[in-house]
Amino acid sequence: MRRHCPSVPAFGFETIPGLPVALTLADTEHYSAGLAYRIGIVNLQANYSYNRAKDVPARSLAALLHASHPYSLAEVGAAIQATPADVFEITGINRNVRGADDSTWGIQAGYDHFLSKRTSLCVRAGYMKNHGEATTSWPFVSVKAKGTSQTLAVLGMTHRF
Repeated sequence: MRRHCPSVPAFGFETIPGLPVALTLADTEHYSAGLAYRIGIVNLQANYSYNRAKDVPARSLAALLHASHPYSLAEVGAAIQATPADVFEITGINRNVRGADDSTWGIQAGYDHFLSKRTSLCVRAGYMKNHGEATTSWPFVSVKAKGTSQTLAVLGMTHRF
């Protein structure tokens, strides 16, 4: 049994330099499910997650920014082992914030060619479209405006140590 003092809420606080008081954070619930299934040379994958704020305090940062809407993220994809050295991949994604004009869909395709057990070359191409207030992006890519689209092109090499 979790016990706490009645004067101390069960959620956390964030202290940001320059603000006169600490901001109250919302408690959240996270639900997720995933599935992967192999059919011959094809590996199918799916993932779904649903996240929502729980008991949002009236003066919390989430309430003040109107950011306590639940959201879901759905992903489906396939990886095809065409040869022992070549893998083709395709993935689709959909992010939806309930109660807000904020959604994103995207698609990404890729190819990996293994030069050895530890070294591979890779190519990726993708497209992501944000709608409404959405600012979703690929990792390490910043979005300049809400509701914009992004195109991704990557050439790379991976070596596993």
